[in-house]
Amino acid sequence: MRKVNCSICGGGMLCPESMLKAKHHVCGECFEERPDKVVKLDPAKTYLGAGEEAIDEMMADGMAMGLADTAFDEIWKEAKKHLKGLAEKERARHLFEAGAHLAILCMLEGARADKRRMERGRAGKNACHSG
Repeated sequence: MRKVNCSICGGGMLCPESMLKAKHHVCGECFEERPDKVVKLDPAKTYLGAGEEAIDEMMADGMAMGLADTAFDEIWKEAKKHLKGLAEKERARHLFEAGAHLAILCMLEGARADKRRMERGRAGKNACHSG
């Protein structure tokens, strides 16, 4: 581990040798207290000095907000008339199911994209080693 400076606050933090060349380094405090700054950084080029649970929470929050921004209006248009006749708990359940459905579709899409990247990586390695 080496000492580096946080890209947001400039404070010192420890970074593993493997991430020293990352474009950005973010300390745990900035990760927790300044998520508005963290989300603007390219995650592929950023080392986060925070625990996995904190990172998972931030990613889940960001993804949930993104889904709400992109899908809520569409769901609302389709469901508004149907929801008017339902009790409050039934409306909440219906909207929860719609959100869960979208989340699952996004996870499946991500898994397919990961699989395609892995297959492309294997195909490239095979092509390099086939001669």
